[in-house]
Amino acid sequence: MKKQNDFLFDNEDENSTPSDQNGDETTEDNNENGDKDIPINEFFPFHSNMTKEEMEARGFKVKTIRFTPFDLLIMLVCMFLFTLAGCGLSLVSFLALIISAPLYATFSYRISNNFSFFVPLAAIVACGFITKSPIMPLGVLLATGMSYIMLYSVNNKPESAKTSAVVGCCVSMGIYLLAAYFIGDLMNKISEREIMSAINSLFENMEAQALGIYTEMAKSGIDLGLSDAELENAAKLFAQSSRSLLPSVIIICFMIISYISASLLPLFSKLLRAKEMLGNICYEIKLSKIAVVVYLISWFGSLFGTGIFSVAFRNIISILAPALSLCGIKQIGEFLHSKGTPKIISAFVQLISIFAAFVLGDIGLSVLMMFGVFHTLKTSTPNNM
Repeated sequence: MKKQNDFLFDNEDENSTPSDQNGDETTEDNNENGDKDIPINEFFPFHSNMTKEEMEARGFKVKTIRFTPFDLLIMLVCMFLFTLAGCGLSLVSFLALIISAPLYATFSYRISNNFSFFVPLAAIVACGFITKSPIMPLGVLLATGMSYIMLYSVNNKPESAKTSAVVGCCVSMGIYLLAAYFIGDLMNKISEREIMSAINSLFENMEAQALGIYTEMAKSGIDLGLSDAELENAAKLFAQSSRSLLPSVIIICFMIISYISASLLPLFSKLLRAKEMLGNICYEIKLSKIAVVVYLISWFGSLFGTGIFSVAFRNIISILAPALSLCGIKQIGEFLHSKGTPKIISAFVQLISIFAAFVLGDIGLSVLMMFGVFHTLKTSTPNNM
């Protein structure tokens, strides 16, 4: 009688002669190393004494995962943080999201660089029991996605790992918001009318606050040279301009959160004794020449364009501004370092440049971005993101 697992490996006809079958079962050929092969009809991959190399030679992928008591502790902490990220506890869940993503990415690297979905799935189940809501566990999925993106960027984008991680995490946040909106809409817990009402109320309050500031400035003796009607129009234009930049403001918030979370990866790699994770990687934000070209086109488009095109170009500039400003700060530090300036003084000058950019507004930010453009053109490579 044929064994139950014969159909997995034996392609011969059931009607083969007994002599043929006996011949197959008793035939043993020597391999190149002089070792005897295990008969195919007697091969049980999960019960045999074959080595890892022999099983891989037969087409079975074998991956060893090593756990230590310290790894088990990290896994429990990650599960706790994932659960907190999905419970919607405002600031606590926000901090859990930022910390859990790089921590679990480092943990996954420790266990043979293998990303396991067991911990996130367990956290989703726990979060579902706690919140009894189908929307809240999406926070666990967001933290899981960010963690996976960080590990993938380190393994597959070594020339621009941090940039890829930040961009990927921003995309995952956008998907998270869309998923939360659609699920909430299906359950009649979120409506488009309520969202638009909240946005309108926000910018109406902003217009009122701007008008109050202008009025106080006029009362304090600062002559703006505007009448009351002109002050109201100025406040209205300010609110409308801020509203047109709402998409870029949301994306910038995503970028800041992603940047903070991705910046914790080197710290956790040291604390968890996984220094080789970033050993051969220049883990910093890098831009390519394409980003500079897009910025210059958008700058001219916002200057000479009208209507929706001008608004779109302004949003693109606002999205690129943080990254270019960061590169500009790096350029200032590299210039001072090339002149032999001590690191403490260089850091102090960089801090002053950031403060000056905020105080001077658009002028200071534009100067900082020009330094960033120079730094990008000087250091970018075709492989940079």
